[in-house]
Amino acid sequence: MKSVIKLLVSLSICFFLIAIYPAAMVSADDEYQLWIGGVQVNEYNRKMQESTHWSYDPDTNTLTLDNFEYSGVGYNFSGDYHSCIYYNGRDDLTISLKGKNVITQTKKIAYNNDNVLMSARNDVSITITGTGSLNATIQDSWGGAAIRCNGKLIVSSGSLKATGGYDAIYADEVIIKKGVTDFDARCYRSSTNVISGTVVNEVEGFGYDTNDQPEAIAVSTTGKKLRFKSVAFPVATLTIVFDPDEGNGSMDSIQITENERVTIPECEFEPPEGKLFDHWLIKDTTQIATPGREAAISRLIANDGVITLKAIYYSAPAAVVKTAPEAIDRTYDGSAKELIKAGGAEDGEMRYALGTNDEEPPVSDWSTDIPTATDAGTYYVWYMAAGDSKHSNSQKTCVTVTIAKKDVTVKANDQTIKETESPELTSGNAVLSGALSDHTMTAVTITEKDGKLIPSAAVIKDSKNNDVTANYKITYEQGTLTVLNKISCKVTFNVVNGEWDKGGKDAIEVVLTGFEGDTLKLKPDQIPGVGTKPAANHKQGSWDVTPDTDTAFTKDTTYVYTYVEVPVYTVAVVGDNYTPGSKQNIVFTVKRSFDDDTTFDSFDSVTVDGNTVSDKYYQKARGSLILTLNSEYLDTLSAGSHNIKITFADGEAQIAVTIKNKPKSIPSTGENISPFVCIAMLLIGGALLLFVAAIAPKPSRRKVRPAHLIPGQTTKKDD
Repeated sequence: MKSVIKLLVSLSICFFLIAIYPAAMVSADDEYQLWIGGVQVNEYNRKMQESTHWSYDPDTNTLTLDNFEYSGVGYNFSGDYHSCIYYNGRDDLTISLKGKNVITQTKKIAYNNDNVLMSARNDVSITITGTGSLNATIQDSWGGAAIRCNGKLIVSSGSLKATGGYDAIYADEVIIKKGVTDFDARCYRSSTNVISGTVVNEVEGFGYDTNDQPEAIAVSTTGKKLRFKSVAFPVATLTIVFDPDEGNGSMDSIQITENERVTIPECEFEPPEGKLFDHWLIKDTTQIATPGREAAISRLIANDGVITLKAIYYSAPAAVVKTAPEAIDRTYDGSAKELIKAGGAEDGEMRYALGTNDEEPPVSDWSTDIPTATDAGTYYVWYMAAGDSKHSNSQKTCVTVTIAKKDVTVKANDQTIKETESPELTSGNAVLSGALSDHTMTAVTITEKDGKLIPSAAVIKDSKNNDVTANYKITYEQGTLTVLNKISCKVTFNVVNGEWDKGGKDAIEVVLTGFEGDTLKLKPDQIPGVGTKPAANHKQGSWDVTPDTDTAFTKDTTYVYTYVEVPVYTVAVVGDNYTPGSKQNIVFTVKRSFDDDTTFDSFDSVTVDGNTVSDKYYQKARGSLILTLNSEYLDTLSAGSHNIKITFADGEAQIAVTIKNKPKSIPSTGENISPFVCIAMLLIGGALLLFVAAIAPKPSRRKVRPAHLIPGQTTKKDD
C-alpha cells in the first residue's frame, strides 16, 4: 500500500512540474525590453517565424520587420496607454525594414500617449533603415504621435509613412538621410506641428499647411522647426492617370514633379452612348479638374504617388446615321483600297474604325477616314455618327468586308534520279504560278512518298521581302519521281594452260555497274593482258572471243584465253646400232603426246646430223609414225654416233644411232670345216684332259687349325 502511495505522489509531482514548466522556462534574464503587438520579446520567440514576420537580434539591438502586419492596440505600458511596438531599453534601437510593413493602432478612444511605435527612455535613439517600407497609422484622430521617441529618430533609408493625431512624430530631433526613398508624415489635427522637434533633412521636400497649400522645404543640416500639418521628403515624382469610367478608349499617363503646375488635358475617351464629356473628378476626393485649366498637383491627393482623373459625362441627344456604308468585297491584288463606300450623318459626322469582330466595337482609333486594307482576310468595319457639341454619338454598327485570297499553284518539278541518289527537296525544285509579278516563292517543303514529290508549306514574299503567303490560296501539285534502278554485269576472264601477263591463274572478274538506260562497256585497263606466260609445253594462244571496249553488255559474260599446247614427240627405235653391210634397216616409231592420230599427217622431214634425208631412203607408215631408214642409206654413214631428227609441223623428235665399224675378213680354211668335224674334235680334247687328270700324282694333305684369336698364342700343326 505504501508503494502505491509513493507512486501516486511521484506522478503528482511530475504532472505539477510539467504544468509549471512553460512559466518557469522563461526567466527575467531571458526577456528583453521590447514588446511587439503586446508580446514581450524573449530569447525563445525572438527569431523570425513564418507567422510573426519579425525578429530581434540582441547583439546589435536590431528589430527586423519583414512584411509585418499588425492591427490592434498593442502593449499596455502604463495606465490605459498602449503602443503597438514598445521599447524600454537603454541602448539605441535599430529597425530594419524588408518588404511592405503596415502597423495600425486601432484603439477607439486614444490618448496623446497612445502610439504605434514608442521608445520610452530619454536620450535613446531609433534608427530606421533597410530597403522596405513602414506605414504607421493612428486610427483615432485624438490619439498621440504615430512614432514617439524621447531621443532622436533617424531615418537613413527605406520608406516611412507616419499618420498621427496630435503629432505624426514626437521626437527631440528627426534626421532624414539622403538614402530615404519616401518620408511622409501627416497629422489629423491642424492646431499642432506634424513633427514636434527639430528636423535635419539632407534632401529637399514640401510642407503643407492647414489648407493643404504647399511650401518648399530646403535642405537643412543644422535643424529647424517645421510648422506644417504634413511634410514629405524627397520631392516626389507623381503620375497622373485617366479613368474612362463609362466611356471607351485610352489616354497616356503623365509624369510630373510634386506641386508642378500642369494644364489639365482634354478628354480623349469616347463618351458612352447618349452622353457627352463634362469634367474630370480627382478620384477619392471631391475635387474636380476642368480641361484647359492649370493646377499644381500635390502628393496629398495621390495614392502611392498616383493621381487618378475620372471622366464624368452628361446625357445628350444622339446624332443620326442617314446613309449606311456598304461593303466592297474584292480579291487580293497587292494594293491598299477602301473597304467600304462612305455613309452620311445628321447632327454630326461619320466616323469609322476597324474592329476584331462583329460583336464588340473598337474603343479607339475612330476616324473620319474610311479604313483601307491590302491583305486578304475578313474585316470588321464599324461606323457611327459622331455627334457635334450638342449631340452624343449614335449607336455603333459593323459592316463585314472580305478580301478573298488570290489563287496560285505550286507544283513540284518531276525528277529522275539514280537508285543511289536522293531527290532534290529544296525550294528550287518547285514552281509558283499565278502570283503577282513581283511576288516570289522563297521557301517550300517537298516530301517524297511512293514515287511522288509532294510540295507543302510554301512561303511567298513581295519585293520588299514581306511575307505575303496568307494572301494566297495555294493549290499544291505533285511531281513524279522516277528512280533508275542499279544494273550490273559480271565479265569473267579465264586463262587456260598458262598465266596472265601479270601472273596468277585465277579468274579475273570485272563488275560493270550503271543504271537503267546506261550502256555498260569495258575500259581498256579492265581487259587483262595475256600471251606471255604459257604453261610448260604450251605457247601463245587466243581468246575464244576477243574482248574489246566497244561491246555493250546486257548480261554476265565469260571470256576464255587458251594457251596452245605444244606436242611432245617421243621416239622408240629398233636397231639403234647398225653394222654396215648387215642389210638391217633401222625402224623409228614416233608418238605424239596428244592427238597421236595426227602424228603421221604432221610429219615433215628427217635429218641426220643436220642433213636432210631424201624420201627415197626411208619409208613411213601409220600407227603413230613408223619411219624406216633403209640400210642402203645407213651403209653410207661413217662409224660412230649420228643424230637423227624427225621434224613435224608442230614439233620434232631426236634420237642418236650408232654405226659400228665395218668387220675384218676371216681366213678361207675355216670356212669349209664341217660342223660334225668340229664336234668330234671337241669330244677328243675332253677325253684327253680326263686321262691326264687320272694319271697325275696326288699331293699330300694336312689339316691346319685356324689361328687363335688371342694374341700370343701359336697354332699347332696336325700330325
